[in-house]
Amino acid sequence: PAYAMRGILLVLVALLSYTLAQLPSSKPHIIYILADDLGYGDVGFHNSTIPTPTLDGLARNGITLENYYVQPTCTPSRAALHTGRYPIRYGLQSGVLGWDQPYGLNLDEVTLPQRLRDAGYATHLVGKWNLGHCAWQYTPRSRGYDSFYGCYGPAQDHYTHSFNGGYDFRFNEDVDHSVNGRYSTAILAERVQSILQEYEVKQDSEKKPLFILLSLLAPHSPMQAPKKYVDMIPSHAAKTDGRRLYEASVAAIDEAVANVTAALQVRDMWDDTLLIFSADNGGVPEQSREPGPRGGAGINWPLRGGKFTLYEGGVRAVGLVSGPVVPPSVRGTVSRHLFHMTDWFPTLTGLAGMHQHDAAKPLDGVDQWGALLGGVSARSEVLLSIDTIEKTAALRQSNWKIITGSQNYHFWYPPPGLHGGMALSTKADEDTFSIPAYPDVPHVSSTSSFPSSGVRLYDVEADPHEEHDLSATHPDIVERMLARLQTYNATVVPPLVRPGDFAARPQFWDGIWTPWLEHC
Repeated sequence: PAYAMRGILLVLVALLSYTLAQLPSSKPHIIYILADDLGYGDVGFHNSTIPTPTLDGLARNGITLENYYVQPTCTPSRAALHTGRYPIRYGLQSGVLGWDQPYGLNLDEVTLPQRLRDAGYATHLVGKWNLGHCAWQYTPRSRGYDSFYGCYGPAQDHYTHSFNGGYDFRFNEDVDHSVNGRYSTAILAERVQSILQEYEVKQDSEKKPLFILLSLLAPHSPMQAPKKYVDMIPSHAAKTDGRRLYEASVAAIDEAVANVTAALQVRDMWDDTLLIFSADNGGVPEQSREPGPRGGAGINWPLRGGKFTLYEGGVRAVGLVSGPVVPPSVRGTVSRHLFHMTDWFPTLTGLAGMHQHDAAKPLDGVDQWGALLGGVSARSEVLLSIDTIEKTAALRQSNWKIITGSQNYHFWYPPPGLHGGMALSTKADEDTFSIPAYPDVPHVSSTSSFPSSGVRLYDVEADPHEEHDLSATHPDIVERMLARLQTYNATVVPPLVRPGDFAARPQFWDGIWTPWLEHC
């Protein structure tokens, strides 16, 4: 036993030494670019015809994440990124936080920018927040960001920066009307360039490593893009105007990323930079007929489903890590290790010299730096969701994935011209499934067990397109994974979702979406 224990300790020491040896010699600049509603199949390195040469180049010279999971909608994904904790821990697991809803990310949750600022970083949010603005203490500069340039709400017109009768664009706490009429992706990229320029002229003693979250509003609806990008997109008999505008907005994102990387290079900052590109959830397929602000024109092909669903098309996202901080030995590689949005918190704070055990609350995320650089997988399980309002849940364990409850839509949505662009279904598809409930969740009716008709099981390594439900032939795996979901369910904080507050309406605030309460 003593020899065995010594052997285990030697292995752990070796792994720790390997990880430490791969850490950057100094704290890197961290540029995290988050695309809004980008489809899995809408980048060149996933075989899209959309021109994304910059993103493709970053993938070729970095690490592409091919088992990378996020939440099915905007607010839960941003919450997971900012806290390193599953959204079920604090009630942000359900839906998207609207402009007039009187709640937000709980004030006792420590955020990623707060931790990085404690580590000596200057922190900047450029773009979409969507974690609450009912009172000022919920807004970005009270949650760890030194500066904020962007919008509080979930979406807006990309030129007027208004939605539902209210204007929503700020520089720090001040309403900024100067951007009215200018395209969102362009002005956000320009703001990042301004931050880099400000950094360049500082005295060396004043310079801190940068953390910039460039939280883009595109390609989220409404489908809009400048004409020069639309002209880059070939027309196609099977391509709608909405899809062409969507593709143009992705081309605009690619150019914005090019401008940011060029600005880093010209200021001799690129060599010290780690760049992350990620989608917040899957795209909304045009054929899914999601109306209004839920609409879109994204393609997640060949994955099933899309945003709002727990199929792979909704929760498996585009992701890459690039920049010179990535060691040459792993550039151009594909990581198939399980990775979740919560993992960025401990991974990035670890690169900043902080330790996970110092976190104020237990993290669900794990430090993935060693795994990214060729080490062993850091996790074998990802909780994808437990939503007690929608009465759905999903869990990934190793190669297995279980889904319970009815999803918003069930089909596969191919690119224009492929299979006629029509949604594809199989005999196994049904419009609705029986909906299981979870025991001991306040305000939600429950049953003593999960009905088998509401459960689907997939081997997503062998069947990444989720075509073959194996729940009937693997009841032991179903039982084990449902039991694990029940364990998570015992820790669920009921969703904070509340009706909109009429007092928040812009007509009471000079046409502005703004914090309207002293306390939420």
